[in-house]
Amino acid sequence: MTRLFLQLLLMGLCWNPARAIGETFTGSGFVVSPNGELVTNAHVVSGCRTVTVKQGDRSYIATVLASDKNIDLALVRIPPQVKPTEIAVLRQSPPLRAGEQAISYGFPLTGALSTEGNLTVGYVSALRGLGDDPRSIQITTPVQPGNSGGPLLDSSGNVIGVVSAKLDALRVMRATGDVPQNINFAIDLATLKRFLAANSVRVTPAPSTGDLRPADIGERAKLFTYLIECEAESIAHLTTPPPLSAPSSEDAPVPSALPRLISIDISKLKWSDLRQPYPSIRPEIFELNISNAGLDRVTELTIAFRRTRGQPCSRDLEKYDGFKRFSVNLRPGDSVTVTGEFSARAVSFCIVRALGPPEGLAACSNCSMPSYAAIIACTRIIQSGEVHGTDLAASYVNRGSRYAGKEDYDRAIADYTEAIRLDPKLDYAFFRRARAYAQKKKSMTAQLPIIHRQSG
Repeated sequence: MTRLFLQLLLMGLCWNPARAIGETFTGSGFVVSPNGELVTNAHVVSGCRTVTVKQGDRSYIATVLASDKNIDLALVRIPPQVKPTEIAVLRQSPPLRAGEQAISYGFPLTGALSTEGNLTVGYVSALRGLGDDPRSIQITTPVQPGNSGGPLLDSSGNVIGVVSAKLDALRVMRATGDVPQNINFAIDLATLKRFLAANSVRVTPAPSTGDLRPADIGERAKLFTYLIECEAESIAHLTTPPPLSAPSSEDAPVPSALPRLISIDISKLKWSDLRQPYPSIRPEIFELNISNAGLDRVTELTIAFRRTRGQPCSRDLEKYDGFKRFSVNLRPGDSVTVTGEFSARAVSFCIVRALGPPEGLAACSNCSMPSYAAIIACTRIIQSGEVHGTDLAASYVNRGSRYAGKEDYDRAIADYTEAIRLDPKLDYAFFRRARAYAQKKKSMTAQLPIIHRQSG
């Protein structure tokens, strides 16, 4: 089976995954730091106007700090004045093995089951997920909608994963003729640790040597696991998009429904200078000059350092001796100098992540952006006169795809046609235009009146 087909067999576990506009759906999350930072699934907090975390009769408005849809993880934080009573411990050793106990705790089927949380017990079936995915593990632990984002714990009560999905039994039965049993999935511990390290979250690791009773594990999990409620965007907010014309100022505020920051191509960022301004009294202070050769504005940089030379740059923060985040305003074609405290023995630096506002080529091509937001970003790029050739053609194709998704086939066909004119070698533009013509014809046929014929 292809990976795409396999993914279609997965079913997310957040309540009401259709994200009905204006409604509230739920998931689970667990505290991983004394600062009140909680881990959950990205699909639990995606498209939310308000995120609320609850424990017992206490409710707090939470802030989404980071979200990565590729690995389906998100980080939210409760207000700083609220101190968590318990923090989840992440398993440090030994390596996880198939056959180990896997215990989930969360809030499935909110409104139907207990609001105090539910504990279920199963086993680790495999150390890889659907389609041999190394970022997840397969478990027999029963999970339901609402378990998404909850902790998966071992027999010591340490976290070994994040509950994320289950096989859609109905789809599998239709595809294979067989009904799957006890096939569920969790994001694996290594992926979780990398995500937390990338977002500067210091966790509590511990070896798993104990053999606690599930009841004891549940008592503790109850203290660090929270119910998460997501209130979807209101109908008015989603059906009244901003005008497509570019704003008069480049610094115009971004509509609140847009993702706060999106990933920027770091290959376009170059070092141009590096020095220690106070080598004798503060040798750990470094000034780094970075230039932006790309077409997207950068507002946040993550720079990592090593105390040894010769190793290539990597996006894995665990391969560095430390890192720093910087808020910047680095426009295309400009440079910026950042000053930070690293290490007096730092000898090599790497840019490991760059984020920017939802504008430019990155936002135009970002499939996680809402349709109207991507259309705005693509329109700004097209009207700016700053991109040409293949980049401009790709912007028309991306905008056309968003129009097609909104069933505005005439605009989609017009954009695909312009892309083909700009770059006749763009094969996928021909394919998408042909598909848009077919979808338009199908849509028009569906609107024709149905004539009922009766036999004489």
